[in-house]
Order: sequence, then structure tokens, then C-alpha cells
Amino acid sequence: MKATPSYAVCADSEVWHSVYVDVIWTWPNGDRKHGMGSRDWMVHECADYDEALAVADMTSLETGLPRNVSLDVKRQAGSVGKVGGVAKSDLARAKDPKTPAPELLQMAVDHQNTLLQMNLKILKALAKNPSSPLDVLLSFAVVQDASAELLANPVLPLLLMEDPAIFRNWALAAIEKYDAGRLILLFSGDNKAELRRLFFGEIDAQFTELPFTTADITFYEDGIVQDGYHLFPTMAAYQAEFDPSDQVAIMRRRLSSATVKTGNWKRYLP
Repeated sequence: MKATPSYAVCADSEVWHSVYVDVIWTWPNGDRKHGMGSRDWMVHECADYDEALAVADMTSLETGLPRNVSLDVKRQAGSVGKVGGVAKSDLARAKDPKTPAPELLQMAVDHQNTLLQMNLKILKALAKNPSSPLDVLLSFAVVQDASAELLANPVLPLLLMEDPAIFRNWALAAIEKYDAGRLILLFSGDNKAELRRLFFGEIDAQFTELPFTTADITFYEDGIVQDGYHLFPTMAAYQAEFDPSDQVAIMRRRLSSATVKTGNWKRYLP
């Protein structure tokens, strides 16, 4: 049995800007085999190879969809869902507040590998989309790689109105769940001050320039304590880190050794 070739213009789902011509071999019994890629990513099935090349030449690398094709073809491309890789369809839907929350959640799962540049763009779009569900907004990936977009999300005031402790509760759960070194990277740096304020609350007191260490000690109004690279959910948890034989005195000596004390620092020197 001799196979008959047909051709399709395809968009690669992994390398979003890759558009190529796929050869589809069809046997008389109906079996099909692809020369490269997968027909799942087909943009437009063409009559012959020359037409396929012509359509491919008209393809925009920015959108992954042919510029000069009929509305029927564009409608077909949209119905496939993943046509054009993640460049147009997924990124556009990730930005669109009208995209249903379940779709946004599935998109976050599909593109959770933030090492890929396009996936990172989608993650940032999801973090800024007010329709994104909490499972997306309060994910480790968003806090780690899309915190600026999260802070710019217009839904934050509404979330805080509904539950003032929503971000603090995430922080408390994260302190228990994640390794201290991994967690502190999310919130370290002067550029993360607003993020710390959202999750930890305002700074109540700070002790800096301690001898023999570059670590600062910060007490937040909501109870979280940061000592260098370590975060503690409460003052009691922080105090428990010191020698149980005389925890109060040891903690007092450590805090008193700070050259610079700001805020309500006297409150923490019992």
C-alpha cells in the first residue's frame, strides 16, 4: 500500500515561535503518520506543500497564527486551543479577566515550569489577573517569580477586605512547610519591602548592626519575627530558639547588643 502525503502548517507548543510544515502520510486503510511534530498543534491543513510553505511564510512569529488566512481557518485554530503554542492563546487568556477561574488554574498547572521564558510570562499574567483563583495567586511560584505582578493585582484590596489575615496565614503556613533558606529568598531585599508588608504586616521594631553578624532582627506587628535568614511565626517560637535554661535573659542580651534600635524596640527587651 502506498501512502499519500498531505501538508499542514503547525506551531510548536514548546518553542512557541516555531512554525513549520508537517508532512502527513495517509495510507489507503486510513492509517496516518506524521513526518515531524504532531497534528494536535495544526494551524492550517493545506492542499499541497507549496501552499503550506506560503502559509508558513505569512505566519507571525509574535502570534503563532497566519496573518492572511480566512476566518474559517482562524476559527479552526482557536478551537484547537493550543494552536500557536503558548504565545498567543494561553498568554492572551492568562491576561484576560473574562477567562474562567478553572481555566486560569489549569493554565498555571500546565505552565508551572517557570524556567521557560514563555511560562514565566504566563505566570506573571496570571498573577496580575484579578480573576485568578487563590490557588494561583497564593502559590509559591507566584510569590517567588511574579511578586511584582501580584502586588499590582487590583483584586488585593477586595481579598484583604474579605479576610484581613489571608496573606499572613499563607506566610505562617509557609514558615511551617518550607525550608528556611528557600523561604527567606522570597522576601529578602529592599525591593521586597512591599511584599513583606503584605504577608508579614508593618514593622513594629527592628534591631540592626549586631556584633559578629550581618543579620538584622525584625519584629512585625502581626507577630512574625525575622532573625537573619530565619522566620518565626510568633515571638514565643523565636524565644524558644534560645537556651531553655534562661531564654529571656539570653534573648535580651542579643537584642541589647544591637547598635541601632528602631520602632517599639523597648517592648522586646523584658
